[in-house]
Amino acid sequence: MVLIYSNTKKRDNLNFKTGLYYNSELFGPLFVPMLGMYYQNPNKKLEANVMLPLQADVNYQILPFMNMGFNFNGQIRSYHLNNLTYANPNTYVTKSTNELFAYVNFTVTKSICLQTKLGQSFGRTYKVYDEADKVNFGTSNIY
Repeated sequence: MVLIYSNTKKRDNLNFKTGLYYNSELFGPLFVPMLGMYYQNPNKKLEANVMLPLQADVNYQILPFMNMGFNFNGQIRSYHLNNLTYANPNTYVTKSTNELFAYVNFTVTKSICLQTKLGQSFGRTYKVYDEADKVNFGTSNIY
């Protein structure tokens, strides 16, 4: 996995990011162009860290030890399924999913946090391919 990005700082509490995510998956190379931003309001209670289409997190500090927020994760992964069946001994599975959830985060100590989540996964797919099935180029949901 390689993540390359540039950071443009507008203010101490605001910056913009552009980048490229690369990962060598079992189906071939995966490239994902990314656009993002980081923002923290002046009283430091609201924080947004976004790097689309892969991830986003927006949270608000309710109490000094408690934050509420929303989180999004989008991912594509591939895994070996060798010797799963005698008919197709060399196969792999791809998992594509988008997960959106709300959370409450409790800071117990400086290094221990408890987080409760409630969410939904949408657009989740699992597909099985023969080991020889490859693509020359892949990007977010385009192969």
